This record gives sequence, structure tokens and C-alpha cells, in this order.
Amino acid sequence: MRSLFLLLALLMPTVASAQKAVIKGPTESKPGDLVVLDASSSVGTKYKWALVNSDKTFLPVESNTKVVFSSGEQGSYKFMLAVAGFDTKNQPDIDVAFFTVVVGSPVPPSPVPVPPSPDPKPPVPNTNGLLVLIIEEVGDRDKLPPGQLSTLKSTVIRSYLDTHCAKNSKGVPEYRVYDKDQEPTESNFADALKLAKSTQGFKTPWIVISNGQTGESTPLPTTLDDSLKLLKKYGG
Repeated sequence: MRSLFLLLALLMPTVASAQKAVIKGPTESKPGDLVVLDASSSVGTKYKWALVNSDKTFLPVESNTKVVFSSGEQGSYKFMLAVAGFDTKNQPDIDVAFFTVVVGSPVPPSPVPVPPSPDPKPPVPNTNGLLVLIIEEVGDRDKLPPGQLSTLKSTVIRSYLDTHCAKNSKGVPEYRVYDKDQEPTESNFADALKLAKSTQGFKTPWIVISNGQTGESTPLPTTLDDSLKLLKKYGG
């Protein structure tokens, strides 16, 4: 920035007219092609050019009213033109213009990752309300962390499921705990088990929740409190 101020300070205008800096030329160029920028439409007596964002060289011609430039490297090259003189009150006057030439095809910025939209469909067909399936490896139950084991044995969890899950035609709340190798006889729980096993990263213990509008297929939370929060997220 300091160099720009020094550049402007070197310009000593000598005519009585309002100064105006105008640059004309191509805004795009192929690598290696010759680019001519024309400032002859400017108003002033002294012209000074600078390439403000690169150390590439350029050649001023025709009393600095034009510059000739070429680059074999792709990129965006920003030129500055300062035109100096005196204004109508015989006061020093300077006007500055900028002009950018794009050489080649600039590499487009990497797209910002867009998170996938949530699936509005429930994980398993269920139009009657909350459905919950917990999948475990029965032989490994005693090896589970205390928090997960508490969830499987908790009367608080059972009470919540009894009062919030939908009920089937026999009045039985729609929640089950199955071994991963068990084959459910009810189609909705068979669908839930199939969904769980097809979910990336599936590993027991696992939980599938559906409330008829949305839901989740995910590892069973590691604490009783987190399990209850997850159930309330979809069951209220």
C-alpha cells in the first residue's frame, strides 16, 4: 500500500482540467497471448501504471497511454492506472482506475460441502405412532458398559415405552428387544432389523426408532439418560 502512495506522489500534473483515468482492453486472455491495455481515453498529462498483485513485468508504450503485457501463467492480474494533472482551480488532481485481466481458466473454488437433507420418511413403515427396536447380542449382554446394560434393564425405559409407543391390534406396545440373529415374526420389526443391519457401522447394541414421520437407526447410547433423551426426541 505504501508503494501505491509513493507512486501517486511522483505524478506532477501540468494542465487545467479535471483528471479522468480510463482503461480499455480484454478482460480475458489465453496463456502466452499479448494483451494491450489502452488508456488513451483518459484525461490528464501524466500516466503511471502498476501491476498491483504480481511481480510480472509489462511494457508501457505510446507515452504511457498503453501497456503491453503477456503471461504464460494462469491467474488474475490487476493493473492500476494513475492519471495526473491540475483541476479547473489549478489544484493538483489525480484519478485512479483498476483493470483486471484473467489469463487462462482460473481454478474454481472448492464447493462448500452441503449436508444432506434429512429424510422426511420414517426409517420403517409405521403410521400408528412410536415404534422402537433394540438389537443386542444376547451372549454379550454381561459384557456391555454399565450405561447400556442399565438401559436394557431399566424400569424407567420400560415405563416410557409402555406409555408412549403405539399399540398393535392386540394392545401390545410397539417395542421389542431382539438378538441380532433372531427373525422377527412381525413385519414392521423385521423391516426395522433389516434397516439396522444395512446401516453403515452397524454393531450391537443398536436402536431403531420411528414415529411415523421420522426416526433414527443408530448405536444404543452409552448412558441411560442419553437413551431416554433419544426416545423423547421422537416420542415426546
